Amino acid sequence: MNTELFNRYLEENPFESISEVVFKVLRRQILTWEIRPGTKLNVARIANTLNISRTPVRQAIDRLFKMGIVQTIPGKTGYYVFNMSRKDMEDLFRVRKLIEGEAAYLCAVKNSVIDKGRLQGLALEF
Repeated sequence: MNTELFNRYLEENPFESISEVVFKVLRRQILTWEIRPGTKLNVARIANTLNISRTPVRQAIDRLFKMGIVQTIPGKTGYYVFNMSRKDMEDLFRVRKLIEGEAAYLCAVKNSVIDKGRLQGLALEF
């Protein structure tokens, strides 16, 4: 667990719940592969590293589980980072291609209600 990132997120928004900060850090580390697919998420170790209780860590991991980013494995205890196969990844990109193409079409058709400046800013940020 990246304590530096955790502390930076806390400083940026001191009113955010600890579980929300843990969620954001874990999600970022998983999506950037700092925490590799198949890795077991150890609640106690994460909590000890961040010097917090286990409850916000469990809450964050539960949210990640509901999103499908972490999973349980039959016959094993705990939560593991979702491990995508090549076929899973190809399916994901095929679906994204369809959805994003349709979204671009709808944006072009309904361009009078779209804030193009904001949309461009979001695209650059992404």
